[in-house]
Amino acid sequence: MGNVPANAYKGKLQWYWEQARDTAADIQVALMLAAGNPTDGAVQDFTTLTALWAGTGDEATFTNYARKTVTNPTVSIDNTLDQIVFGADSPITWSNAGGATNNTLARAVFFYDPAPGSSTDTTRLPLFYNDISATTDGTTLMLTINPGGLFVVKNTV
Repeated sequence: MGNVPANAYKGKLQWYWEQARDTAADIQVALMLAAGNPTDGAVQDFTTLTALWAGTGDEATFTNYARKTVTNPTVSIDNTLDQIVFGADSPITWSNAGGATNNTLARAVFFYDPAPGSSTDTTRLPLFYNDISATTDGTTLMLTINPGGLFVVKNTV
């Protein structure tokens, strides 16, 4: 599956995204290693980053790795297609990713940080996960946001 929303926050995704857009909260992204990558069924059950990393998933450790803040989170309501599109600035970039220590990556974990600078992983909420396939090698790693949005919530009838 390409995009897996966390079960606990499916009904609140728009609220968290708007908080990051309108307040001091952030949406951030962490990268998950391919080794030990939990199944879609398991990954959507984690309610905090602490729980996620305590499971089988491990966070990236490549040279020059750091979590990134998603800039310019947007929420667009499309009444014609009956959907809400969640977007952000693109790309998200890690310069000189790897080299001395490299990783093979499987997921980008987008999470809500309620108080950047003072939160811990026990209060950071994983909102959704996107599958990625990348191996670092010391060059720039870019996570490109689809122009159609990071994810879409749509009515189907």
